[in-house]
Amino acid sequence: MFTLEIHHNGQFTSTPGRIYLFGDTDCFDGIHCDVFSMGLLGEMLEDLGYTDRTLVYTLFRLPGESLDDGLLPLKSDEDVKTLVEYVPFFTQLELYIETGVSIVECEMMDRMMTKGKGVVKEEIVDDDVNEAAGKGVDGETGNYYC
Repeated sequence: MFTLEIHHNGQFTSTPGRIYLFGDTDCFDGIHCDVFSMGLLGEMLEDLGYTDRTLVYTLFRLPGESLDDGLLPLKSDEDVKTLVEYVPFFTQLELYIETGVSIVECEMMDRMMTKGKGVVKEEIVDDDVNEAAGKGVDGETGNYYC
């Protein structure tokens, strides 16, 4: 069993030094790992006043991590399984709720899009491929041979 501490009705600042401003905190105690699901989370959010019409981003904070680096999206039952894996070590877990446009998700997307920058691309010349395959090119005819 664990306690889920849900921070909601607030907003995140940008990184570095991210904080959650102007929010409320509600706790749900006695949650059983084997019954916790996205459906149950939806019921909890409904109890907090969020409806199906509210665009909600739910973020799980990795225990001991900062808000800059330790937030993971909670979008599926697979994500719920990841959260529950922490229960044997931590009996209180934190969720953060964003509504509307998610600042955290936008920043995560920016990080993912910029990770590939600075990669050196090398052109593969046919001769290199042929050598690796054990083939050569006849200089006179231009035909490949083994």
